[in-house]
Amino acid sequence: LLLATEEVDVDSKDDKYGQTPLSWAARGGHEVVVKLLLAMEKVDVDSKDKYGRTPLSWAAGGGHEAVVKLLLATEKVDVDSKDKYGQTPLSWAAGGGHEAVVKLLLATEKVDVDSKDKYGQTPLSWAAGGGHEAVVKLLLATEKVDVDSKDSEGQTPLSWAAERGHEVVVKLLLATEKVDVDSKDSDGQTPLSLAAKGGHEAVVKLLQSRCLASSPPTTC
Repeated sequence: LLLATEEVDVDSKDDKYGQTPLSWAARGGHEVVVKLLLAMEKVDVDSKDKYGRTPLSWAAGGGHEAVVKLLLATEKVDVDSKDKYGQTPLSWAAGGGHEAVVKLLLATEKVDVDSKDKYGQTPLSWAAGGGHEAVVKLLLATEKVDVDSKDSEGQTPLSWAAERGHEVVVKLLLATEKVDVDSKDSDGQTPLSLAAKGGHEAVVKLLQSRCLASSPPTTC
């Protein structure tokens, strides 16, 4: 009934976050409500809030696959829109480990798979740091990512995965044969240093094996 009333401002933004009804519905994963709002011709599908995030950004970050599908179907959203921190919907989805959403975004062929945020982190970096094996596989399969990309602190996806003890992700990254196992961050720490510091035995063994197998062998 409210939406049928012409006086209702379907794009009204709240004072605290600058979010519209569509933003809130997308953020909460409320598929039916999103459908109702999208049916309104005047709705701004790509409205940005105070953080620079769009409804798609919120839906992707929350792993709300059905809502992401609805928003993409409008063909009016900027799939690669960056928020104030430089993060894209793909970055948010990758960081959250939302495999299905990552697949949807990659399928649009309108995303920069290697997009860097304000801190120099890529979707692969976020996925690796979170230990999201399935997402890491998807991103590597695109063959469009810099597997050894460094962020503003000099950390690579391997550094992040090693530091947090994500053994399977470390294996995936090492298997690409495109990572510098001896890469140092801004503090001079290597992936091995970070893994050892965290007490991640399995990761330490993996990195030691790779270092010894390199030609010439390195100390990492």
